[in-house]
Amino acid sequence: MRWLLLSLLLFCSTAFADTVKVVFHLDEADRQTAKTIRQINNQLNVDPTTKITIVASGNGLEIFEKGYTNAKGEEYAPQLAELKKRGVVFEACTYSMGVRGINKEQMLENISYVPSGSGRISELQFKEHYVYFKP
Repeated sequence: MRWLLLSLLLFCSTAFADTVKVVFHLDEADRQTAKTIRQINNQLNVDPTTKITIVASGNGLEIFEKGYTNAKGEEYAPQLAELKKRGVVFEACTYSMGVRGINKEQMLENISYVPSGSGRISELQFKEHYVYFKP
């Protein structure tokens, strides 16, 4: 009995010692991009092992479009490239792309595509235990 309790305690302690995983949801690129990049860099500076995925849908897709600049004319592609080097995963909602008339050739390289942004976020939260964050 004691062995069973010790095994259960060990299992629980290692289960909660798993890597921190965060999914950032972007649906408004102009309003969310600078804050998202800053928050991701802060998290990776504190804990470089954090697994981070950005899921973009709706107007948030602009962050992954080639040549995208915000209202101030700032381009984010170089900062996104740095995040990619740090292991951040970028995923774009193909449903939103279709609605907005965007094709994959208009997107930056190294973008993964998912059929539904909300479906992917739900999957990451439920199946892979990601924390949801919407800046």
